[in-house]
Amino acid sequence: VNRRVQHYGYVFDYKTANVLRDRSSSGKEENGKSRGDCPPLPAMNVNVNDSHLTNEDVEEYIEKYTKDGRGWDVLAGLMERTRRIDFTSLPKNEQNEALDWSTCNFTTNDERGGGTPTTIIEKDGSSNDATIQNDMTTKVSTNSKQELTPKTTTTTTKSKKGTYPNINQCTLNEYAPGQGIGSHIDTISAFDDGLLSLSLGSGVVMEFRFQGSVETKKLVHLPPKSLLLMSKEARYEWEHYIVTRSTDTVEGVVKRREKRISLTFRTALQEEENKETKMGALSPPPSPMARVESCIFPPKWGIQKEDALQSILPKNNATDTTIITTTTNNNNNKNDHMTTPSTERDHVHAVYDAIATQWHHTRGKRGVLWPGATQFLKSLPKGSMVADVGCGDGKYFPAIWEAGSYVIGMDMSIPLLKTAVGSCHANAG
Repeated sequence: VNRRVQHYGYVFDYKTANVLRDRSSSGKEENGKSRGDCPPLPAMNVNVNDSHLTNEDVEEYIEKYTKDGRGWDVLAGLMERTRRIDFTSLPKNEQNEALDWSTCNFTTNDERGGGTPTTIIEKDGSSNDATIQNDMTTKVSTNSKQELTPKTTTTTTKSKKGTYPNINQCTLNEYAPGQGIGSHIDTISAFDDGLLSLSLGSGVVMEFRFQGSVETKKLVHLPPKSLLLMSKEARYEWEHYIVTRSTDTVEGVVKRREKRISLTFRTALQEEENKETKMGALSPPPSPMARVESCIFPPKWGIQKEDALQSILPKNNATDTTIITTTTNNNNNKNDHMTTPSTERDHVHAVYDAIATQWHHTRGKRGVLWPGATQFLKSLPKGSMVADVGCGDGKYFPAIWEAGSYVIGMDMSIPLLKTAVGSCHANAG
């Protein structure tokens, strides 16, 4: 593989063209690292004891964390949305208010029968429903609504037709301008039906070729912020690939490729057991692997069952689905990089809050500054914007203003920030 790749949930091994289902130490190589070790999937940071998460909750969650710039949480919401979409309900041959992946809207409509092998939900909200074997392209779309009261992560063990609720693996590919990928069908024994690819950055033309045929093919443009679904014949009978080239021609317009990020969502399956039972009947299809996910960011390698909360869902048609989740909502936040340790809160933040006034009288009010810092500020071009992160009582603000620059100050201590504001007013007076 000549591109940058990162797997989440489970590793897909390109050497064996299979999922590495063993995430534990028993699968270690000589260097001591497990071949199957990878970060977990992102989990929605919601109450794991509440099983009533609605589609509206998911949309509100995405909207909230999009505004907050929390990409890991946004991706968790997008994946949960994808698990819930009923692709058979998207109305054909009509344009409604659209499902817009750039602004994160989602809804489902009444189910209609059938379904198509390939569905592309475009950034403008329309869907490019490419029925490959008939070489047809039609437009479909849907509408939606949003808001937020986080509840819990849920899944469905029995898949409704046209939905893919057990998605448990994500592969992130970074394609440099001009890079492609060879013709292939994703390993049938490794992944269930329903391969979904979210395109970010540059658009690209993906080509589909009927297995074993050179002439029977279909070209599909994947715009930025579009979601591609490959199911049924498109999943099992058509190879897909991206030709290595620097440009694509779309409706007569030559488009230069830029860097493209592809997020592929799949359902990894357990290893297939005996093909036949003792009675000679075919054995049931493999069940989905457990979903391994975490709210922790940056994501951590090596999260195993013993480190996680486990939620075993009720049996449904003799199928168990386990969600292995680590979350910031439990009492053990020692591995959560987004949570301030209690030691720092109690013995650093609380102390600065208590001594804010005294600190200002002994530091900022007396003009006690580091010479190196003031020299740096004087070297900046006039009109510069300075971010003073951890500004405290704003003792460097006067030096920044004297250098002809502007300043934005921020600090964990509200009392220190109030002191800084008071100092600004005094200087202005």
